[in-house]
Amino acid sequence: SKMVYKVTDDKPEVYKLVTASFHTIGEWREDPTDDPESPHWNVLWSWSSKPKVNRADLNIWQRVNHYPGAFELTRKDALKRNLAYCKSLFKPDRSVYKLFDVMPRTYALPQEYVQFCNAFSEGITFEKQDPGKKTRPRINYGSDNTWIMKPVCSSRGRGIFLINSIEEVEYGEAFVIQKYVDKPLLIHRHKFDLRLYVLVTCFNPLEAWLYREGFARFCQVPYSTEKEDLKDKFVHLTNSSVQKVSFAFSAANDSMADRVASPATHSADAPLTPAPSLPLTIPRDSKDLVQDPDFCLPECLRPMVSDDPLVSLPGGSKRSLRYLRQKLEDYNVNWDALWQKIRRVVLAALFSAQAKIPFQPNSFELFGFDVMVDESLKVWLLEVNASPSLGIQTPLDQRIKKELICDVLKLVDPTRYDRDSLLEVVQKKVSDLQNPKSASRGRSQEEDDLNADLRAVLVGRRPRQYGEMPSHVGNFERLSPSTDYN
Repeated sequence: SKMVYKVTDDKPEVYKLVTASFHTIGEWREDPTDDPESPHWNVLWSWSSKPKVNRADLNIWQRVNHYPGAFELTRKDALKRNLAYCKSLFKPDRSVYKLFDVMPRTYALPQEYVQFCNAFSEGITFEKQDPGKKTRPRINYGSDNTWIMKPVCSSRGRGIFLINSIEEVEYGEAFVIQKYVDKPLLIHRHKFDLRLYVLVTCFNPLEAWLYREGFARFCQVPYSTEKEDLKDKFVHLTNSSVQKVSFAFSAANDSMADRVASPATHSADAPLTPAPSLPLTIPRDSKDLVQDPDFCLPECLRPMVSDDPLVSLPGGSKRSLRYLRQKLEDYNVNWDALWQKIRRVVLAALFSAQAKIPFQPNSFELFGFDVMVDESLKVWLLEVNASPSLGIQTPLDQRIKKELICDVLKLVDPTRYDRDSLLEVVQKKVSDLQNPKSASRGRSQEEDDLNADLRAVLVGRRPRQYGEMPSHVGNFERLSPSTDYN
C-alpha cells in the first residue's frame, strides 16, 4: 500500500512545494482527514515549529518534521548562550575553544546591556580639541565599531538594523546585538552570505546531514562602510526577502556606478575584489521583475552560459553554491578547505545545542544555516533558521528546493506498514482482551507472537538504526556520526 503524508496548509508555498515533492517521488498519497493526530499518515510536514500533535501517541512508522526544544538552536539568544557555554569550558588558548568560536561577538538585550556597553567602549577613542578652548574631547566611535541588532525570534531580515553609536540602541522586545562582520569576502565588490541546509535525523545521539547545494545570497548594491550607507539594507542585508524589493530603490541607480568606481574604505587592497563591471540599469516597471529575475545584480554576477542549470538558471539575488565555487576557484580559493571549515561550524552549533534538545525518535528537522566568510576566509555563523523559506520565486529556487525536499523525504524514509495486517493484529488483540482465558500463553510464546505481528505489520522491515547509512542520501553528506564530530 502507498505511504501517506499530511502537509498543513498554514503556509501555501510550503504546502505546494512539499506535496509536489511527495508526488515526484511516487508511492505517496495525501491523508484526506483534517486531524493531525490521525494514526494513518507516515510523515507530517508543518511550517509551524510547534505542530499540533502529541508525540507520545505516535506510532513507529510516523515522523514529524520538527523537534521539541529545537529553539535552543534557532533562537538567536539561545544559540549564543549555548555556544558561549561550550567556550567557557576551555581556556582561550586551547584549540577546542576555537572550535566553538564561530559566532561574532554577541550580547542578548536587555540582559547583557552593560556587557555590550563595555564591549562597545573598547572601540571608542577621544580626540582632543584646540587646547586653547574649553571644549570637551570629541568622541570617535571608530570605523570598525559597527554592530547589528536582530530580534531574537524574527526571520527574513525583519527588524534588523546597523548601529555605530550607542545612542542608536533601541528595542521594545528581546534583541541580540552582534559585532558586524565589516570585512566580508567580496565578489566583484558585492557582499554575500551562504544559506546552507542541514537535516537532523536524531538528537542525543546526534545524526546530521549537510546538503551540498544551497544559495549564495548577494547584496545588489556594492559594499561600502561609509557612514551614509550604514542604513542602506541593500548594501548590508543579504536576505532575499529584502533584496527582492530592489525596484523600490531604482531611483538610486544613477549613483551605483560611482560606488563601484570608488573603493570601499577598508578593502582597497583586499583580495578577491577584482575590478567590477558596472551594474545594469534597474527596471522601473515592476512587470520586468518577473521577466528578468536577475535584474538586480551587475553583469559580472549574472548566470553563466553553461549546460549546467545550477550555474545558468536565473535566481534573483541568489546564486547556487556550485556557481559560488566556480567564482571563488577563479581566485584560487580552495573550495574543499573552505567547505571543511563550514562543516565544523555547523557541527559546533549542533553540538552546543543538542544537550538541551531531547531524544525524539519520531522527529526529523530541516534547518537553514546562515554563514558568512570574511576576507581572511574565516567562516562565521550568523544564525540558524527553523522552517527555512520554501518559496519559489525563481527558476533556481525551483531547481534547488524541489531536489532538496525530495532528498529529505527519501533520506528520512519512514517505515512502511501494512494497514490490513495492522487491522488483523488489532482485531486479534481485542479478541484476546475479551477472552483472556483462551488468550493465555507463556511469556516466550507471547514474545514470538509479538515479533510475528510486527514483521507482518512492518512488511518484514525494521526501522533504520542510529549510524546506519540510509538507502538514499541524495546530495546530502553525513556530518555526524563522523571523524569530524568525534
